[in-house]
Amino acid sequence: MATGDILAVRVLSDGYHAEIDIENLAVGGTYAFGLGANNDPNTGTPKVVFNVVSLGYDDSGASTTVSRMVYGVNSQRKAYPNNASLEEAVVSTTLTVQILLSDYIFQKDNVGGGNSGTAVTCNILSGFYTKTAVPNNASSGIVVTNNSTVAYPKVVANWSWPGYQLYQGSTGTNRCVAFHAYGRYGRPVRVVKFTTTDGTVTDTQYIKEMSIDKSIGDAVYVPEYICTFNNTQFTQSAALTCNFVAYPWIGDSGSILDTSVGTADPTPLYGPKTGICDKNSTYGTTVAYVDSTSGNNATGVATDISNDSAASASPFLNIGAAAVAISAYNNSNRSRNDCGGGIIYLKAGSHAFAGSSTAAIGVTPAVWCTIKPASGVSRSSAIIASNASSTDLSDRVKLQGVTITTATVNTFSGCLALWFDQCEFNTSNVGLANSSGGNVWATRNLVTALGQGFRPNSTVNNPWGLVRGNNMPGFSGTILCYTTLGNLRGGTPSGSTVLTTDYSGMLAPQPANNIIAYNKIMNGQNSTVMMSCNTYFPNLYGTAFVQNVLEHSQRHAAGNALADLSSSDNVSTNTPCDNFIVWNNTFVGERCFVGYNDSATPSVVKYRRYWSRKNNAWGRSANKGDVFGTADGVRVGGWPCTFGPNCSGEHHNQNTQSLPGNFYMEFAGIKTYQPATSSYGTVAQMGFKNAACIVENPLLTFTSGAGNGDYTPTVASPLNSQALELLIPWDIDGNPRSTYDAAGAYALPKSAFRSNMMMCC
Repeated sequence: MATGDILAVRVLSDGYHAEIDIENLAVGGTYAFGLGANNDPNTGTPKVVFNVVSLGYDDSGASTTVSRMVYGVNSQRKAYPNNASLEEAVVSTTLTVQILLSDYIFQKDNVGGGNSGTAVTCNILSGFYTKTAVPNNASSGIVVTNNSTVAYPKVVANWSWPGYQLYQGSTGTNRCVAFHAYGRYGRPVRVVKFTTTDGTVTDTQYIKEMSIDKSIGDAVYVPEYICTFNNTQFTQSAALTCNFVAYPWIGDSGSILDTSVGTADPTPLYGPKTGICDKNSTYGTTVAYVDSTSGNNATGVATDISNDSAASASPFLNIGAAAVAISAYNNSNRSRNDCGGGIIYLKAGSHAFAGSSTAAIGVTPAVWCTIKPASGVSRSSAIIASNASSTDLSDRVKLQGVTITTATVNTFSGCLALWFDQCEFNTSNVGLANSSGGNVWATRNLVTALGQGFRPNSTVNNPWGLVRGNNMPGFSGTILCYTTLGNLRGGTPSGSTVLTTDYSGMLAPQPANNIIAYNKIMNGQNSTVMMSCNTYFPNLYGTAFVQNVLEHSQRHAAGNALADLSSSDNVSTNTPCDNFIVWNNTFVGERCFVGYNDSATPSVVKYRRYWSRKNNAWGRSANKGDVFGTADGVRVGGWPCTFGPNCSGEHHNQNTQSLPGNFYMEFAGIKTYQPATSSYGTVAQMGFKNAACIVENPLLTFTSGAGNGDYTPTVASPLNSQALELLIPWDIDGNPRSTYDAAGAYALPKSAFRSNMMMCC
């Protein structure tokens, strides 16, 4: 072999490092990986390129293979205390260097049974490594030894609308959100297969593209997978079981999410949803009215909705009595002893829930019993103001369009399935919903005040599984996030952590496979941490934090965190977090703790692996590891966060709550901007339309902002054209994205888009 020849290439067990053997060169040389500005392989000539074939799925959910390129991007240092040296060694005449890869190479990217069937190969140009003016020689088609032990990551997905639906008419609709670390072409997963069955006939729909249903009325638009199925093929009044399977672009059977093997409702976790076929609209709607002033439980009438006037003329005094009467009517006239499908209309006034005994209410219904204002009664006039007697309406209770002011703790303590839709919360009640073993859904509500927050009361197993589309101008509480979509918190609230997946001591399922997407959480002040995700409890399944805006407008004296993304800051417990999908977010004001591994003594490895961090706009990101503070070579579990495999298209501005360069990512990712550490103390604006967050000037003093800013990038913003991959087809305001788009939650301005298209064409 000649001096400089490539002898062998090996992928290491962690999947994002490789070793390259070179003939007869010495350690201490220089590296040139050929990337363009901001580590962009498209504007440079990459010198180390791995050709990888991975397992994956096609548009019908059938197994296929997917080809991709992985780049060598940087040399790799040793762990503390040898961190000043690179991973290089010479044995005999062979130099072995270790390099960092732009992405993971997986165990099954290989020949052999159960694998993709194709070995990884590598092309290396001359001069990627040079010692004393002698470069390595070029070599192509090198068959790589793949020692990776890394499995393909899992899909993170869940339903985006409650179950227990009465599917009326010729069609029915189901919805979900799904993400995977290897989304592409504006499709976070390859395809979602929805199935609906009555036990005899099964409807199957393959949905490839997400949609935005603006008729829903979410506070912030929610891109989701929407399935419309043929309801006419099922038996009238049959129980329907609904499931979906989300298939990734890259992965195997261990990567898909299949709700049919999940947890049965009521649950915040994924699992089958059930409903009833009412294609002929003959399931029946029984109605009753409640008048809290002049109603009479002895003379109240429940009847079919076709005879609504009779029910309105003879209202009940209490909600509970109305529900019992609906069950009795259904038992006598519809052959089901439950209140499902019933509607309780509230006349104007303050009502107690449930106000009377429900002991005779019958069995648990298959669909919701709805409590809503009577015709002509506004939301503000139909008030749940207190609690009295029974709190259970047989466990499928939907409150729609009413105002909740009750101060009574445990007002809804007996409802195992409780849905608040389009209601107004104006209560300091800290134990509003408190049903052990139950679940709460909150959609499209106005939250003026809610003392409990969207979280379990104390340690009770009663999570709020879906929190979607709520407008929360006065919300100062916490959302314990399972599936949290399309919410807006603005105004001038203050309080504790807003978004969290960590809730100490609770009996509810610990969030994993949790999704926080399409939210605007604005105007954090002083010590408020806007988001703390996967920080204190292990999560080895995965999390999706996608297209959110987090804004801190007032600086805390200690430089408090805007967001805490799975960091362990001086904590001695092991809290691993794998498969964290962080895409298209805008983080402004204060700093973000990203994958800290800064344990107390004794040191503990805290793994943060297989993250997908793409297209984010960071005002100030910060990372800690083995060389930070009291250095410790054990603290390498967060290395994937600081060395950036599967990270791309980001902008790390690094000026808000400025800190020295030892908080920087060591390799931030491909096509990613991060200023040089030597520029610490300088200020470069991110170019927003109306930045109302903390403002920093060159003297490192801070001015509080007004909050509730507009973080759309201007035409001159450095965020424009930064994103490398199109992952979500719309931005947070519902505007379409392009391939040449901006980092962050907002799309490239139209004028900049036109300019870019002219340049590229």
